[in-house]
Amino acid sequence: MLCDEKWIFDLAVLVDITSHLNDLNLKLQGKDKLFPSLVNDISAFKMKLKLFISQLENKELSEFPHLKEQSECAEDNTIFTEYFGKIILLQEAIDSRFSDFAEKDCMLAFLIPFSLTENNILKMPSIIQMELIDLRANSVLKSKFNELPSLPSASERLNFWRSLPGEHFPELRKFAQSYTCRFEITYRCQQAFLSMKTIKNKLRSRLSDSNLNPLALSY
Repeated sequence: MLCDEKWIFDLAVLVDITSHLNDLNLKLQGKDKLFPSLVNDISAFKMKLKLFISQLENKELSEFPHLKEQSECAEDNTIFTEYFGKIILLQEAIDSRFSDFAEKDCMLAFLIPFSLTENNILKMPSIIQMELIDLRANSVLKSKFNELPSLPSASERLNFWRSLPGEHFPELRKFAQSYTCRFEITYRCQQAFLSMKTIKNKLRSRLSDSNLNPLALSY
């Protein structure tokens, strides 16, 4: 099998693509990742897939180091052109898996609410349009938003949305919450199960609700 040049090429491409997928996977992890940043990561990866196809067409393999290494010593270095279709299939799978990520217009209301134009507001869900107009006209809240750093952290952005008076902006607060809880719940569940796995081991024989609760709270 190791003497089969085609098999070696297939393995090299698989290693290179898996490396890029692992990089994407790491970017999507973490409790402080907000939904808009995840959308940006996925959008960037989609563009990278187009770049990969272009590079393969032009025999430029800078993003395929293992394939490049094998092609330099191979008798037939044109065999990798058949991998175009594989990357296209990966593109289609990403588009299908992350079809709900096509929310660029609505994300603007979450990221830059005071920079929205009238046309932007008209593209928003009707239930928040009136409150967006009121928000834009609120100089106090605008000043508070402008005090945020140019690249605010997740907690800083969330603190702004939490500061909106619930009696005046109930729908906008719900709208913001819909962006802050996506993926975070799944991440929290995974972390909780990992914590429980650490807590409930053979070295701890006396486990009950009373002593598990403090341990869970410490997490």
